[in-house]
Amino acid sequence: MYHIYLSTSGLPSLHDINNFSLTAMLIKTEDVNTIFDELLELREDDQSFLVSDIVRERNYYEGYNIDDRMEFLVDHAKYLGSAKIITITVMVDKGVFHEENYSHKFHREWIEGWTYKLLFERINSITQEYSIIVKRGSDAHNTYIKNLLEEIENILELIFVPDNDILQMTQFVAWILRRYYSMKHEDGKIDETVTELFRIIVLVLGDKYRDVPKGERRLEKHVQAS
Repeated sequence: MYHIYLSTSGLPSLHDINNFSLTAMLIKTEDVNTIFDELLELREDDQSFLVSDIVRERNYYEGYNIDDRMEFLVDHAKYLGSAKIITITVMVDKGVFHEENYSHKFHREWIEGWTYKLLFERINSITQEYSIIVKRGSDAHNTYIKNLLEEIENILELIFVPDNDILQMTQFVAWILRRYYSMKHEDGKIDETVTELFRIIVLVLGDKYRDVPKGERRLEKHVQAS
């Protein structure tokens, strides 16, 4: 059986110009504790791995220079090459909705629901039994996620937990892919840090990395590593 950790980056609303990404990390039940231990070895005991804090030099990372923070991110990107993790990301390219004048037809709930369904189509091709683990939010947020997933088959258990190292790693991948493609779409200038992290992920995964071509109507981009 697999434990599947879910995290998002960006907002599904078309009022926000940045892309929206949903990432799943699939880990076999017997490998979960090993993954936690390996992630702990990448940091100090009191060091968090909140990518927003690292990038914005906040909380634990206040006063850290960019080189030290970049090295920490690079270590985690390289870890994906050896970890027993299957990572799948579905990203919504919002530029396509606007370019093809779809923006008036698709509301936030439709976009987010469609993204989840697309992700679980890919998950179902890998495993037929799994538990879903997501970061605990408000009661309304938890109910909303349950409603999104209620029609998806093969879920044995839906678990809401406090933030943890694997969920933060999942969010890290979602953030890299969203930022890489969003900034490229916006002005053609790719942020140096994001580009380097994206390059490392592609490099360490080697032939396990697949960038699936966009669909006929160019409404989707999937990045899958297995």
